[in-house]
Amino acid sequence: MGPPENAMGWLPAGNQRTQETHTVLSHPPRDSEACFEPTGDPFERAVAEAWPAAEWRDVNVLVAVSGGGDSLALMRALASLARARPGKGGLIVAHFNHALRGEESQGDQRLVASLCSQLGLPLETDSAQGEARSEESARDERYAFFRAAADRLGARFVATAHTADDQVETVLFRLLRGAGLGGAAGTPRCRVLSPSCTVVRPMLGLQGADALAYLKRLGQDHRHDSSNDSRHFTRNWLRGELLPQIRERMGEGVDEAVLRFAEQAAEAQLFIAAEAARLLELAQMPAGSPGAVRLACEPLSEASALLAREAIKLAWRRAGWPEGAMAARHWAELLAIARGDSAASDMPGAIHALVEGRGGRRAMVLAPKRGQ
Repeated sequence: MGPPENAMGWLPAGNQRTQETHTVLSHPPRDSEACFEPTGDPFERAVAEAWPAAEWRDVNVLVAVSGGGDSLALMRALASLARARPGKGGLIVAHFNHALRGEESQGDQRLVASLCSQLGLPLETDSAQGEARSEESARDERYAFFRAAADRLGARFVATAHTADDQVETVLFRLLRGAGLGGAAGTPRCRVLSPSCTVVRPMLGLQGADALAYLKRLGQDHRHDSSNDSRHFTRNWLRGELLPQIRERMGEGVDEAVLRFAEQAAEAQLFIAAEAARLLELAQMPAGSPGAVRLACEPLSEASALLAREAIKLAWRRAGWPEGAMAARHWAELLAIARGDSAASDMPGAIHALVEGRGGRRAMVLAPKRGQ
């Protein structure tokens, strides 16, 4: 499986951060060429169809590799495609050691390092900070490492090994937690990581079983993360208990149904986002004071509640304010202020919202509280 992005629970403290940097190679040395001979394997063809080499062979690509089956399959497939279709760029393997499983975690890193040496691929490693953290913060730490490494090495892409299985779990997990349409769309095939780097997920159309079968054909070992066996984390429980029961009752087609729903949700969300951006253009007014956001109330009042809320969210996002603590009730409160049903309110992140002006000149002003 790809790395779980949002399992719940607290994780033990890891080790202090260490970093190992290796020279970036555009191509592997000659003595590793046999490892890169194209096999014509169906898994490699599927990865190539999802992410054609022409799109990445002339730039540096950071491949996120945990040592598990999915990420090793992605690493081996991209390495084979790079050898078959060489370009000006190079593959760089990135391994983040969360140091949560003692010797087992060290074994993950040793396997990744050994395979990189065998294939002639440069390796970037980093280890977790020492403080206790949630799995969400651990994910943030991992992606911060990917971003820093990509920026430092000039990598245009970070490739991760999320599969269709991960997508099904993500969609169900988010729905059970009350996600909206955007959350129901699941994990996107690509997203911006930094102004110069994009995360890509070439295996979202493939299943974990496809990756393991590919590794078996190659005779490639992989690591098993024993923490994934624990039902303590909600995501593991969903994967190991809930989904098997749903499949048994509803049939194997349930995965395709969930994925189809996610695709439709993503299409709908793209349309809503475009319409919300147009509405924000109509409502946006000069801020009037540094750090503030000023929105005309009239266009927000005339629009549907859905589009008005999305326009307000977009304005909030563009202001760079944190969204994590903003629940549905907070967005509803801001909409009520914009429509004249409320006068003012304090939002998470020390943001104050109020209405200024009268009649058609009313404006909702969002601004950090003084002294914040």
